[in-house]
Order: sequence, then structure tokens, then C-alpha cells
Amino acid sequence: MPIPGPIIVTGCQRSGTMLASQIIAHGLGYGFLEEFDLLPFSNTLNILHALDEAGKKDVVIQAPFALQKYRHILFASPGVHFVGMIRPRDEILESMRRIEWCKEDFNNWDEYIEQHVDKMIALWEQLKDEVAPSNWTELHYEDLKDHPFFVNKELRKNFTVKQWHIDEPCNFKTWSNNKKCIEDRMKENIDT
Repeated sequence: MPIPGPIIVTGCQRSGTMLASQIIAHGLGYGFLEEFDLLPFSNTLNILHALDEAGKKDVVIQAPFALQKYRHILFASPGVHFVGMIRPRDEILESMRRIEWCKEDFNNWDEYIEQHVDKMIALWEQLKDEVAPSNWTELHYEDLKDHPFFVNKELRKNFTVKQWHIDEPCNFKTWSNNKKCIEDRMKENIDT
């Protein structure tokens, strides 16, 4: 079934949205944007409008934050298709604790991340209740483990926020902190 608009991969942070987005974009031959390209949120709506006006539907957007704004996004771009990442709660929390996700921002950090994960899980359930089934798909983290892009836990070294090798900048399976490299790769993905 053809998807009428961009694909937004969402769900709780640390649930596998980046990995799933890369797999989907690569598998479909779509362009790729990540959440930092869309923030602040006003940029998200502008980018979705620009994609609609250009007739650009073949884009995968990795955006956990979109789950909190799904109504706004659907109003601005009704053809958007949400892919919700499902990962066991305890695994998400373990990942957040491993990288100390947002730890510096909260005094009672452990309580915050537990509440945040519960909120994001509830928001996905709410989206499924409110949005037509043709506008969303669920994807389980476990289903990604056989894909070549998946890096097994035993082989991960120096992983922080992104699940990519950090020693080979700028190839598809690699996360790079090199801003120019990221911009060039993003431009190539969107232009194709």
C-alpha cells in the first residue's frame, strides 16, 4: 500500500527510533531527516509544509518528540504516516540509565525517566485510538535485531546517544559528529 505522505518514526526516546528510521529509509530508498533537523517544533510544521508543497513524500523522519505533537502534525500534514517503536519499558529505562539521558536536567532524574517512559507509552496508545489505522504502523525493537544495521550489544563500543560506529565518519551505518558531513549526507538523502 503506498503511503500518502512522509513517514515519521516515533515512540519513546531510546526505543530504537533512529535505527528503525535508517532501516526504513534505506529499504525504501527514501530520504532521511532526524529530529534535530526539525527542532524547534515550529520548524517541524514548516518542513512538513515544504515537503507537501514540493510533492516530496519519500522521506523518513526520526522524531520521538512528534508523539507529543501528533495532532498538530496530522492537522498540518494529513498524509503523514506514523511508525511507533515498541520496546519493553525496562529495556528503554536501562538504555536511558546507561547513557544518563537528560540526567543533568532533573534533580530527581530516576523518577523523571520512569514517568517519561510511561507518558510516551500512553501517548502511543492514545494516538492509536484517535488516528485512522491507515496512518500508523507499530514496529517492535526485537524485529530489528536480524537486520544488518543492528549492532549487537556485545559489539557496541563507546555508544552514547546514537547506535552507530563512531570511528568511521560519514558512511551510512555510521554516526558522525561532523556537522558538515551530516548536512551533506542529509542533503544527498533528500535530493534523491
